[in-house]
Amino acid sequence: MIATIEQKDEWVAIQTPYDRDFVDALKAAIAYTDRKWDGSTKCWLVTEAESPAALEVAARFFEVQDRRGKDAQQVAAMEAEAEDKALVTEIEQIEANQAYILENEERIEQAIKNLSAQVSRYSFSSKSSIKGGLARTRALLQHSLDNARIPVDQLTELQVKGLASAVRHLSK
Repeated sequence: MIATIEQKDEWVAIQTPYDRDFVDALKAAIAYTDRKWDGSTKCWLVTEAESPAALEVAARFFEVQDRRGKDAQQVAAMEAEAEDKALVTEIEQIEANQAYILENEERIEQAIKNLSAQVSRYSFSSKSSIKGGLARTRALLQHSLDNARIPVDQLTELQVKGLASAVRHLSK
């Protein structure tokens, strides 16, 4: 995640994704007289004198992009580099999820068999929420096995979310 730093009149603007820990750390490091929240641009404003301390706090939580003194071309290059990094990180996470699923293939297949046995105990017409939950978990695990074998560049967003969900389920 990225924190962008820009000059805004006599203030230094720090724009970040929301992170409660960052907000708490910023408030602890910068006196209320030297900082303020700008709701219209959704960024923190700090005085120039406090900007080094604020940037140090931001760097603990985010990758910092200091755009002060940069022209439009330099800012565009920084944004492109950040997007490339984010994409590489996302692909690495997907590959890690796929590897985890494949490393646990036998365990998943056994879990699918166990879930199928539990679901079969209910009548075909049963509308039980427990039966539905078991069937959804079984489908999630089966899909995760199928999707773990697909090359990353051929996965859809839904498949990627399913892999991550299966990893969370298996990690409990």
